[in-house]
Amino acid sequence: VAAGSGELAAPVRMKVRHSISLNETGAVVPGDTVRVWIPIPRMDVPRQADFVALETSEEYFNDPTALHNTAYFERVINSAEDAAKPFFIEYEYTSYGQWYDMSKMEIEPYDTESALYKEYTAERFPHVMFSDRIKQITKEVVGDEHRLESLSENIAKLAISDPVKKAGLIFDYITAKFPWASAVNYSLIPNIPEYVIDNSKGDCGQVGLLMITMSRCAGIPARWQSGLMFHPDNCNLHDWCELYFEGIGWVPCDPSFGRPSPILEATGIGDKFFNTGIDSYRMIANLDYTRDFSPKRNFGRCDTVDSQTGEVETQRGMLFVNVDFDYSFRVLEYK
Repeated sequence: VAAGSGELAAPVRMKVRHSISLNETGAVVPGDTVRVWIPIPRMDVPRQADFVALETSEEYFNDPTALHNTAYFERVINSAEDAAKPFFIEYEYTSYGQWYDMSKMEIEPYDTESALYKEYTAERFPHVMFSDRIKQITKEVVGDEHRLESLSENIAKLAISDPVKKAGLIFDYITAKFPWASAVNYSLIPNIPEYVIDNSKGDCGQVGLLMITMSRCAGIPARWQSGLMFHPDNCNLHDWCELYFEGIGWVPCDPSFGRPSPILEATGIGDKFFNTGIDSYRMIANLDYTRDFSPKRNFGRCDTVDSQTGEVETQRGMLFVNVDFDYSFRVLEYK
């Protein structure tokens, strides 16, 4: 916060090890070619820099343009020793925090004809859909229902005129109404934002997708961002989002961390820091959900939405996390 609105601040350099180990379930036999994708930090986002691969189990491939950024490994299994050897990558990178004081930022009108605006205010099956219920809730949260004649068009017009206020209202609605709770695997949920509304709760990715859906419905460009959180003594999977404001760019938003807590009381901002800010202990691997891996997979994914734990397959089919393989990641050193 002290660094200034929008400035990259509080850099933390982290040394991380992420590994995948095959289990003796019979899913892998001699002669199999095992293909492994492990998420790694992106270098095309401002808040991450200076990635260095320090050590790997074997040579890996990386396509930095893929929306799910991974280190890809391939190994032919000729013996039990080959199967027992973990796949791993040990790396370093620098992560920055960032906070935007939107009261001091000059927002320009959206270019509603731009490719960016059209893409990131559009529906995307199956989890970003403007159902009648989503439209109605968004209308109630961001609009004056006595002035709105149609749901989607007028909501968008209001959001274009004051997108910061609209985004703040949506953020406050989600953080106040939907407490954190773990859920079934995302792959089993037909529509994640509707699941949050039905169950009056949601985890990080679920409320993140609700934030994205309501923001887009309100005419505010929004996109998914995810990877891992590397807070000391609390490393875990984590998802959040970004909102686009014309003249500023993509601004981080983490409604899961924005729920009421004692965090950041000293700043005077409290939980609203995460309305337009994010801390330094993040690893950003993904800029969207349910996109192709590179190289492409031949079979399905354990997680059809996100890419965090790692994915594995052979030439005969996909392998299942916590059954056929286990994953682990940890920060070895903070600088």
